[in-house]
Parts: sequence; C-alpha cells; structure tokens
Amino acid sequence: MTIINNIEIDDIQYKRNVIKEAILNNEPIENKLHVILVISNPCLYARRYILIKEMIQRFELEETNVLLYVVELAYKKQRFIITSDKNPRHLQIRTQTPIWHKENMVNMGVEKLLPKTWKAMAWIDADIEFENPSWASDTLKVLNGTRDIVQLFSHCVDMDQTEATMNIFTSFGYQFVKGQPYSKKLINFWHPGYAWACTRKAYERMGGLYERAILGSADHIMSLCLMQKGLKSINPESTDDYKDSVAEFQERVKTLRLGYVPGMIRHYFHGSKKHRRYADRWQILLKHNFEPSTHLTKDKNGILIPTKTCPTEMLDEIMQYFEERNEDEFYQTTLENELKIETLNEKDLLNLCEEKHTLPEYIDMWSMGNDPAQPEDEDEDEEEDEDEYDSDTSYEDEECDFDDVTSPHIFASFLKHWFFQKN
Repeated sequence: MTIINNIEIDDIQYKRNVIKEAILNNEPIENKLHVILVISNPCLYARRYILIKEMIQRFELEETNVLLYVVELAYKKQRFIITSDKNPRHLQIRTQTPIWHKENMVNMGVEKLLPKTWKAMAWIDADIEFENPSWASDTLKVLNGTRDIVQLFSHCVDMDQTEATMNIFTSFGYQFVKGQPYSKKLINFWHPGYAWACTRKAYERMGGLYERAILGSADHIMSLCLMQKGLKSINPESTDDYKDSVAEFQERVKTLRLGYVPGMIRHYFHGSKKHRRYADRWQILLKHNFEPSTHLTKDKNGILIPTKTCPTEMLDEIMQYFEERNEDEFYQTTLENELKIETLNEKDLLNLCEEKHTLPEYIDMWSMGNDPAQPEDEDEDEEEDEDEYDSDTSYEDEECDFDDVTSPHIFASFLKHWFFQKN
C-alpha cells in the first residue's frame, strides 16, 4: 500500500468508457453516414450562405465516410442559391410563410433524398467544423448496437468574429453519458444543438424529428424528451395542446439510448447571441396561445404551414424575430467602421456591399434594374420554404433616394425588406 499525503493511491478503480469501447470494437453500422444539411434564408443573410458553402467545401475535400444531402427552402420568388435541381442529393422546396422549419426540412430530406436502405443518418448545422477527423466512422460504430441516437461531439469551442474562443460548451449527450446532474447554467451547460445522428430504427420510433417548435429550440425539446423531462423544455404557461405534443414525442422516445461521439467542434460566429432572445422569445407563443394541432398543418408536399386559424399577428412577430437576429452583424459593423464617411452614392455602396459580401449577388442585380425574382431559365423548377413571414405592408410603390443613404446597414435592410414584401 502506498500512502501520499495520508491518501492511499494504489486502489484505482477503472471506469469503463462504453463509447470508446464501441469505437474500438464495433464494426460500422454501414459504410457511409448519410448527412443532411438544411438552408433557408428569409432575411437574406449573407453569413448563412457563406457558412454553408464553406461546410460543403470541407465535406467535399475532407470527408470520406459521408454522403451529403442538402435541403434548401426558398420564400415566394427567391432564387435557390445553394442547391441545384440537377443534383439528386439536393431538394429544393418553396413556401410562403416563414416559421422555424429546420426540423421539418430534415424530415423531408429523409423522406425524399435518402435511399430506402439507409441505416444511419445525421443532421448537422452548417455553422460548425469537426476537429475529430474520424467523427463519421466513429458515429457509425457507436450506432451499431451501443447507442440509438448520439450527439456528434463532446465539447464545442464557441468563437467570436475573430475566431477567438468566447465559450466552451459540453454536449448534452456527453453530460448524460457521464452521469452529470442536468444544468442549464452556462458554467456547466448541456448544449443540445449543432450535430446529431441516429439509427433508422430510432428515427422511425421517434416518428421523425419534432417539428412543431416554430420559433426554434426543437433540439432542446428532443434532448430533454430523451431524458423523460420534455415538459421542462417549454414554458410552463404554454398551452395544454403544446404540452401534449411534447409529451407524445417523449413517449415515443422513452426507450432510446442516448450517447455522444468524442471530439471537439468549432462553432462559427453569425451574430451576437443577445439577438437570439433565447429567454424571451417564448413570449410570442404565449401571447398568442400557440396550439400546434390547430395552428399548423402541412401542404401537399409535406411542408409545415400555418392554418387559417393561426394568428397573423403571431406570424408577423415571428418574422420580426428573424429580422432582429441580425446574423450579418459582423459584416455590417466592419463595413461601417471602415468607411468613416456620412454619405455613400449608389455605385460606391453596391461595390462595397459586394466586396464585403454584405448581400447576396442578386440584391445587387435587382438594384441595378434586373429582377432576380424572375428565373434565368423559364423551365427552372422551384419549391418550398422555412423561416419568415410576409406582412400586409407593401413597399412596391416606394422609392429609395440613394443620396439619403447614410449606412450600408440601412440600405441593405431596405433592399431586403423591399424584395421580400414585393414578392
């Protein structure tokens, strides 16, 4: 027996790591992991397009164990920016009214894009990067008999505009497997988002991802349902109908085994979190007594849409919330700080916007007199939508006096607002 500082150090108890054992011993559940990315952009944030383009490029150049699928949702007459109707792994959908469609889009991707024989699939946010080079093969091994649904990282480095570290989060799945007490506090936050995967059997048992969180937070709802604490994920003042929908999902997932895949991810900046209003956005749903069963339905293509009884005021406020997220904040701030002038003419402003990627290219096209709402190819097929709402206010007859423009942010906001309302 060895004693150091009155502490016996020889009787060391080995703690099994079932996740690591699965990676070391299991065969992959199949050869490739089917990965679904989704993109919708009701507010035309350049940052969203940039991040998903970068992720697609990384997957093409770095990943060997994945098959990538992309679902893009457009609003009204928006062009499809990321996907091609010629690519069999792309799905283009279109709708009119913006609500949070992310999980609905993933479910549509599973239904319409994945092969009938798929065994494992992942849904991943486009604003992250994996540091673990074997994350996909590790996922396929952990899903082969050890876990049914996994979060695809253990730790996340949350970065600011300069890619400096703001926070380090641990994943929900990691904390669960390690037996930590559940916490929402930042110091020990169980992060429920970013990247998940599951087996086909688990997906079918869930009945697909939970789709009815029309302001976001579905990942939080699903995670707590896996712990049989789903009602803690929504405001206690929510309607009984909303609570029932969460309870029903929780019942379906009660036997699923939750896990994680070891490794770090990096989360790229796309606007300050203070604009996400994670704490108070619930008030929109509470104010209008949101009831999923009466306020939501699906169109013939499977896209989630509001019913005629859905309060239009609630949809307006959801749209306003999306606008307030201000995901191009970094580009706007950088541009304004560099200019140091009070007034810009049209030509200079457009050149600067293009140089800094403040706006998608078709905004520049429109402002020069071309209508990007008209497809270049008359036979081009367009489909559905995700995140925003069209109010009754029309900007069709308003003109922009470019001599009065004092900020790229004001000009950008005007163009985006005009384009969305007009179409």
